[in-house]
Amino acid sequence: ADPSHDALEAEIMNNLLHVTPENAAELSYKMMGINGVPIETRWHAAEAFISCDNLLSDLCDDEELQGRLSDLFLTRYIESNGRETHGIGWKIWECLGVGPNTGYMPTEESFMLIQKKEVQEELMKLYKIVFENDRIVSGELEKCLLTMKR
Repeated sequence: ADPSHDALEAEIMNNLLHVTPENAAELSYKMMGINGVPIETRWHAAEAFISCDNLLSDLCDDEELQGRLSDLFLTRYIESNGRETHGIGWKIWECLGVGPNTGYMPTEESFMLIQKKEVQEELMKLYKIVFENDRIVSGELEKCLLTMKR
């Protein structure tokens, strides 16, 4: 919920609207660097949260609330439903030809791909989903915390 998240989202969108041959390499590296954070951190945080019974029970003893929190992290960050952050991160990499075969680093192909309007539009769409997931998780966590305080 930090305002810097909205600023980063706006910066990403602005960058993708202004790709040039001169900045294509820089922006490819930037998009990969930014993508590396949510794809890994959200997965591991969610995995730790939902697989650690003690963590949930330490937070609260309300089983319904524990279920809501577990489902929230699973569906927004891990579960393969097409809109979870981990899967979206892989799609971002795929848009620029990045993956295990490139060491998760951009290549000359990436520099060419990011200059394509359809790739830019797809990246904007995908990054919006990542930020939307974080806003949803943040909002739901806030509701759960309020429930716990009662």
